[in-house]
Amino acid sequence: MKITINQFGFNQNEVKKLWDISKKQSNKNNIKIENQESAASVLQKKIYDDLVADKIARKIARGELLTEEEKETIRRIDPEKLRKAEMTNKRREKIEKKLKDAKNRKEAKAILTEAKMEASLAADRSDLVYGGLLTEAVKKAESDYYEKNNKNFSTLREEKLLTKKGRALDVKL
Repeated sequence: MKITINQFGFNQNEVKKLWDISKKQSNKNNIKIENQESAASVLQKKIYDDLVADKIARKIARGELLTEEEKETIRRIDPEKLRKAEMTNKRREKIEKKLKDAKNRKEAKAILTEAKMEASLAADRSDLVYGGLLTEAVKKAESDYYEKNNKNFSTLREEKLLTKKGRALDVKL
């Protein structure tokens, strides 16, 4: 996988400026100014902040509880991502309500398929952040649905598999 600067939300002109400033500082009489950050450290901090914001946004999208520190961190780092994560959380709640109201398994699968297509379209149509968060939210809704509604189905399936295995091993004397 090829990683580009644009994947991390950097403007290439800004990166070039920071890189040039850093090179000039280090080349100037071979002395580096201590109290100014180098381009590499600025990029490193930006990447770290983006990773932290992504992690918190995914928690919001899945409907998990956040600490006050996490809320403040994402507000400070990326308020737009916070807005998209909250939108995604509301969408997940609607999907879960539809799944709860589904009359049968086939209808639930149709709801999940529709939600997955919506997430895919959102990612394809230039809103990669919302699409990724929505994908995360749909996975959470799907796993919750199957966890709640398929306990009986999974145990029944396991019993059928065991009886089939048992029949193959039965030996009549």
